[in-house]
Amino acid sequence: MRHLSKFSLILLAILFQTNGLAQKNKTPTDTWIFPGISYQASPATRLLAQFGLNHHQHITAAYIQAFVDVSRNITLNPGYLYFRSIGHAEKIRQEHTLMNAVILHFSLNKFLIDDRNLLWNRFMENGGFHYYRNRLRLTWPIKAGPGLLKIYAFDELSYFFNEGIWSRNRLAVGCGYDLRRWFNLDIFFAGQNDVFNGRLNLLFVQATVQFYYKNKDGTKK
Repeated sequence: MRHLSKFSLILLAILFQTNGLAQKNKTPTDTWIFPGISYQASPATRLLAQFGLNHHQHITAAYIQAFVDVSRNITLNPGYLYFRSIGHAEKIRQEHTLMNAVILHFSLNKFLIDDRNLLWNRFMENGGFHYYRNRLRLTWPIKAGPGLLKIYAFDELSYFFNEGIWSRNRLAVGCGYDLRRWFNLDIFFAGQNDVFNGRLNLLFVQATVQFYYKNKDGTKK
């Protein structure tokens, strides 16, 4: 149970930090809940499907993506994200988005570094918005019980092609752990500064049930 206690302490630290920053800066905080299912289809391919819920903004989302390792240091990450929200006068707004990325990753001593380069194309009734998002993340994996506790921090910048400006910056800290081989819990807190919408705190809680392909002898990989 020691690894669970360590995960719990880190989780509590993130939640206290979230509450402290929100009160100090009086910045609104949105919470996203993302339950999902992943399937390791082969040693080089993982599929992930998630359902997202943001109660504060009355938004639901569906996110489908794949992670395909094309080499030791390069992963292709195609994805589709659907939003449905209820706005003023109970008007329903729908949004279809393509989120296609190339992730570069390597190790540096005890740390893992990944650089996600993502094109985000948002399509709505009144037109489309197009972004480039670059996320640089530093991860510190720690052996904890049967698995790895992954503590990480990242900085994500967004470039808005429609206006030709860097429109958003998102700084985050989080951690993830396989509570069981088939269940992963990942939580991170982000402070966001957007040119158009101002400051916003975000808390993401992701719970994923994990499945694996089987060898010919029936063993899981």
